Amino acid sequence: MKKILLMAVTSLMAFSPAWAQFGRDASDKSFQFEAVAGGNISNWSSTNSNAKWIPGFHVGVRGTYNFGPLDGTAYINGGLLLTHKGVKIEDVGLNAYYLDVPIHFGYSTQVTDGVNLFGELGPYLGIGVFGSTEGYDTFDALERIDFGLGGRVGVEFNHKFNVSFGFDYGLIEVLDDTGFKNLNMTLSLGYKF
Repeated sequence: MKKILLMAVTSLMAFSPAWAQFGRDASDKSFQFEAVAGGNISNWSSTNSNAKWIPGFHVGVRGTYNFGPLDGTAYINGGLLLTHKGVKIEDVGLNAYYLDVPIHFGYSTQVTDGVNLFGELGPYLGIGVFGSTEGYDTFDALERIDFGLGGRVGVEFNHKFNVSFGFDYGLIEVLDDTGFKNLNMTLSLGYKF
């Protein structure tokens, strides 16, 4: 757990030069820092599974670099999110908590004064940090590393608040020789500083 916390702090510090630059000139919105939280439902992708969707949550931070003016621009963002994923098989719930690192490329366009629509797509890396299944460590059975593709679409208000819907599709088997891969749908609220 200490190694994972150290890795999280190191990742956040990687953004610190951009944060410092952003702090010097408040009119420069090329880099924006965002707090994110929301709910999600997750499952495994496989036609051979009787797994059911279960609710979860995600919380974390994102950093966005805008390549142009905020009212219509391409951008890239990266995040560090604690995400609860899992499934329910019969009466057993498998709970897994990942530190997800999405890197998305996107585009935002203004639809009316103070309202933008945005869409983004890119890879994510998930690192299993902890989990419990009937008193046992979930990651004794599941792979600790998850990798896949994800995307979000949403609405942003006044370049501060946003609401988005996202979907992540895992590309790595979470349980060896089963074909099971993580699926995760999210509904998020964000606030940009």
